[in-house]
Amino acid sequence: MSKRILGIIGALLGGFLFTIPWILLYVYGKMLFSILAAFIAFGALLGYKKFGGIVDKKTPIIIVIVSLIVIVATTLIIIPLCLLHQNGFIVSWNNLEFIYNNLEFRDAIIHDLVISVFFTLLGISGVISKLKQEVDPNYVSVQANNIANNQNNIEMVKQAFMKYHAMDKFNATSKENILGEINNDLRLFKQLKMQQIIKKYRGNYYFSEKAEKSLLYRFAILYLKIMGIIILVVAIVLLIVFVTTM
Repeated sequence: MSKRILGIIGALLGGFLFTIPWILLYVYGKMLFSILAAFIAFGALLGYKKFGGIVDKKTPIIIVIVSLIVIVATTLIIIPLCLLHQNGFIVSWNNLEFIYNNLEFRDAIIHDLVISVFFTLLGISGVISKLKQEVDPNYVSVQANNIANNQNNIEMVKQAFMKYHAMDKFNATSKENILGEINNDLRLFKQLKMQQIIKKYRGNYYFSEKAEKSLLYRFAILYLKIMGIIILVVAIVLLIVFVTTM
């Protein structure tokens, strides 16, 4: 099997994996949190690379197509089937066809699809920009200046951590030490902490070179945190519903 085919399989798996928080919120939390659909393209790219897909000028097209397939299949098939199960109905194609005969449900799901596609395209635009930079070293995105500034900020913070040899958890240093080296820029500190470039360990902080070098790693960590929070919220909602119906 060619690397391209393996990459596409990985992209599909990654894309569907990154729909899990969105599905849980939609089905069990009764909330349409379509901004989570923006993560699908990142999941597809992560899966594509993990399965050894070749990154070239065709890759953005593959990610676009896979992301749209995932968002359409999830919205029009997976979520309605989950809703059937959640409401005590038999999960079957016949029942799926039955609920689509309901004009109100059909209009609602199409409306949700349009919104979700919009956020998916936002996520795709970020992925395509990153891929173009990988494929074409002369490509300059509209966000080039912001990226350059961000890299300069990361380097400044890195130098501050290096001064205290705080490059791993065993040599973590205090927030005050780092803030003193970066002009007390608390906003920058929090921003890099959110990106997992700055990590906390037993009340102190250290610099993660792994996170610095890999955008996908940063995104994966952020995704897992968001998914954990969402699962916790859904579990609490389900627990409340279970208790109140006893």
